[in-house]
Amino acid sequence: MNYDPEKMRCFTIEVKIPNRSAPKNLQDSHWECNEDTMITLGVSTSARLTHKRIYLDSRELADAFVNHLHEVFSKRAYCDEYFIFIRDHSHDFSKLKARWKIKHSKEVRVKLNT
Repeated sequence: MNYDPEKMRCFTIEVKIPNRSAPKNLQDSHWECNEDTMITLGVSTSARLTHKRIYLDSRELADAFVNHLHEVFSKRAYCDEYFIFIRDHSHDFSKLKARWKIKHSKEVRVKLNT
């Protein structure tokens, strides 16, 4: 079996946001967290904050989706308080992530083309 590192690569998008600015259902209620604590969330393919991650098949697609997220987030209450990061997940790839990568990448491409 041939090993292709590019097929094993996937990218996720993470958003860091102050706990107080996150939607109530996503706020961290842990005793160590206060309202200024920065929490890390994911985004869905429909540009909503969530605890789950999406997996994308290329850095270019992740960059394009981040640009789209900046447009969407500019209209939200936390528009000046968030940071977006793209993470490369080539080191912990699995068959399940491979299926998610195909599904999520397709959904994001559809979202960006509309």
